[in-house]
Amino acid sequence: MGSEGKIWKETGGEVEYLARVAEEDRRQREILNGLKPCCMCGEEAKAIVFGLEDQGIWIGCDRSEVCRRYIEIHSEGWSLEECAEEWNKYNGGWRKYVRRIKGWVRSKVGMDARYARKIKKEKSRKEAAEREKRREVFGIKEGKKSWFRKIFRKKGK
Repeated sequence: MGSEGKIWKETGGEVEYLARVAEEDRRQREILNGLKPCCMCGEEAKAIVFGLEDQGIWIGCDRSEVCRRYIEIHSEGWSLEECAEEWNKYNGGWRKYVRRIKGWVRSKVGMDARYARKIKKEKSRKEAAEREKRREVFGIKEGKKSWFRKIFRKKGK
């Protein structure tokens, strides 16, 4: 057999196409390896192509709610290179630290943090009321504490 056991013969166009596909895959892997890590958790970012005819792309980290906040998403007309460039711009240098500071402030004084503090305060108030009720039921009176006991008492409950 003249084709060395092959059933079909590759034409020049097919060879060029396979070379183009291999080059495109290499270039995409290179771009994905060049992505900066997530500014919140430090894990590596990933790229997802979505939409009708793969028109949309997003790059980012979706491991937590805080990380999802910073996903770079573009629906039409953006290439992988452009989206990766945006991701690297916003997750490197001083902008990374600005995002971290904003995240820290949001976690300390944001609406969710205020709600968590309110719930915690309400829970401790209810527990104190229950302790007082138990003391009353069992007839435990808290006497005057000596100065020694005030200074050296154990912290906690």
